[in-house]
Amino acid sequence: MVGRDRLTLYVVAFFAVGCLLDHVTTSYGMGSPAFTETNPLVNALLEQGTWHAIEILIITIGVGLGLHSLSSMPGESSRLYLGMLTFVGLIRLFAGFQNLGVILQVIT
Repeated sequence: MVGRDRLTLYVVAFFAVGCLLDHVTTSYGMGSPAFTETNPLVNALLEQGTWHAIEILIITIGVGLGLHSLSSMPGESSRLYLGMLTFVGLIRLFAGFQNLGVILQVIT
């Protein structure tokens, strides 16, 4: 496996873990009356019943395009895309840990 391929797989995994942590902790919090969602976009999606489907779509597209970049994106485009995936993964990971901290404060 080439170094770029390995980096791509790490970035895709980081993105997926960040998204999943945020999604699972938000989902847990929304299942409890002790928590409220402050993100208006998430609230709108929850009201429409489409939040889980949109989350799955976002994760699937991000992972799919990340894996697609292994074979078909030229170097500069690939680096830009991997940078964006890393940035989004970092934001989602931060949000997930923030949610986890709030959950732990409430249940302990």
